[in-house]
Amino acid sequence: MNNLPKAKRDQLILVAVMTAAIIGALIFFVAESQRAELRRTALKTETVRAKLNQADKLSREEGQLLTRLQTVVKDLGGREALLAPERDTYAWFLQSLAQFLSIHRGAGVTAAGISQPEVGDAVLLPKFPYKSATFHVKSNGHFHDFGRFVADLETQFPYVRVQSVELTHAPAGPSTDPEKLNLTFDIVMLMQPSTPIENR
Repeated sequence: MNNLPKAKRDQLILVAVMTAAIIGALIFFVAESQRAELRRTALKTETVRAKLNQADKLSREEGQLLTRLQTVVKDLGGREALLAPERDTYAWFLQSLAQFLSIHRGAGVTAAGISQPEVGDAVLLPKFPYKSATFHVKSNGHFHDFGRFVADLETQFPYVRVQSVELTHAPAGPSTDPEKLNLTFDIVMLMQPSTPIENR
């Protein structure tokens, strides 16, 4: 190398340095990509291990989960039995309301007219799996009796709610009570699904 001219020697040194730099860069990038691949593989392994642990835990708790599922299905079936039936909803409602009015504390509320139900999707929650029936009710009574009526109705029928209440004075006349009100409101109730819970 000492016999080479200076220009040739500088070129040879430059080529050696460039070759070493390229080899170093290749080793760095290949090694870095391998390290990244190892990190991804370790993350996937950890995810699979967590899923396996969860599956193992669930398989060990299978008996408890099945018992709990049966309890929940039975409880839901009992709750659905309290809902308005899909068939003969109007007759069921009239019968239930008559029984309710015979025992509730606000007996001063009398129904003057009840519409056929408007059946539609329940809008309580998105994709709620139950339909609802809305009855438009006209009645009359005293304000405090109506308050008791609503409280008792929603207590006895937990899947019923009263909404869109309008109160107006009853027309004045010699035989009318001046404190009596004309009441219009909606009774909205959830309906039983068409298939029982055990078959869903």
